[in-house]
Amino acid sequence: DTLQDYGTLMNATTRNDWTDYRTVFATEHLDLFLQLESRRLTTPYVGVKDEHIETERDVIRNEWRRRNEQDEALVFNYVFDSVYPEGHPYASSSTKESLGNVNLKVLQKYFDDYYHPQNTTIVVVGDFDINESSSLLFENFFPSVFSPFLIYFLIFLFPSPVFSHPLPNNPTHSSFPPSHPPP
Repeated sequence: DTLQDYGTLMNATTRNDWTDYRTVFATEHLDLFLQLESRRLTTPYVGVKDEHIETERDVIRNEWRRRNEQDEALVFNYVFDSVYPEGHPYASSSTKESLGNVNLKVLQKYFDDYYHPQNTTIVVVGDFDINESSSLLFENFFPSVFSPFLIYFLIFLFPSPVFSHPLPNNPTHSSFPPSHPPP
């Protein structure tokens, strides 16, 4: 099955210091989506082959041309060159040539260096039960990837492994890691 078989719409945007992935899917597939999202964050290039990179490179080149070869893009390029001096992380940007240098090994290193679940924010919006969705988050992600702020502000509780669907407001259904006791 593919995500399109489930009526899923996906898109992504990359900027200088962030990437966002937007996925629209039916509420009844929340568990499946969270399973896939967990895999994407923890094993981002498993199953990726060189031919996948070639296909995606063509998409990226077309987006690059649309973004960089139009008159208004030249203004933004001038502003970026003026604001970010040489040596600043934003001073460099992709070129047609640099896109051609991306291969599987380069991609794997980039993911290893920059894509970490701890740097991720997941926003779930829709018609779903908040208790079930938070439980599904804990079923699909290791507690170590959650920010300590989630514990301190009691947005989520770490569920006890003996409950498949713990209730967030029931203290007997949660277990706090020793390094993050409740406030």
